[in-house]
Amino acid sequence: LRRQFATLLQEAHLLPPPQQQQQQQRKGNKWICWADEPSHPANRFASRPEVLKAALVAALTPHMSIMTAATADSRPGWLDDRGQQVFIHPSSVLSELTAGQLQQPHVVYLEKTKTTRVFLREVSVASPLSLILFSNTLKVQHDSGIVVLGDWLQIKVPAVTAVLLKRLREAVDHVLTATVAASNHTSGDKNSGGVGVGDRGGLLAQNAVAVMGLVQQLLASEVAEAGR
Repeated sequence: LRRQFATLLQEAHLLPPPQQQQQQQRKGNKWICWADEPSHPANRFASRPEVLKAALVAALTPHMSIMTAATADSRPGWLDDRGQQVFIHPSSVLSELTAGQLQQPHVVYLEKTKTTRVFLREVSVASPLSLILFSNTLKVQHDSGIVVLGDWLQIKVPAVTAVLLKRLREAVDHVLTATVAASNHTSGDKNSGGVGVGDRGGLLAQNAVAVMGLVQQLLASEVAEAGR
């Protein structure tokens, strides 16, 4: 799946095409793809789980669930966007964890199925910051100091902080939109090897690195704070 995803990004011109000799190499008795190479630019955040989790949040929202009240030593319950009780599927490694071990009160999931209960499958813990930056909709209630995501999920955030995060979110959206637009332009240029063309492409790359670097720093600081 990882290789398929990398190929899709390459075909969409969101990643530069690899050199012919890098497309597939033999290592021992296995064939490896260029996307498996740790030094490839696309894998710069491969060792940053907080960034990978944030990417999952961006991909899986609005499939969000919130933890119900629970002690640190007990396994929590969960509510979906309709306020109905749901359960993490036993196949998930998160199903046996206590509220204290999970550290965060939100999860995102790929699908919801109903058998004896309503289960969430393919579940990942979602931090408040990643939800604010990458969920589908966001509204700031200045008077109450609350951010509302997806018209139902509420996260308490000081109004000033919420406004700054909203602006950072807008910057992330701008970078992503501009990157896709540049990739569409690049697709018509057979001599171009990646996202962006000329000076505009260089400026876009600089902006993207600056914005995503700030996002990564904030996510890392959130992890450090949660671990205290």
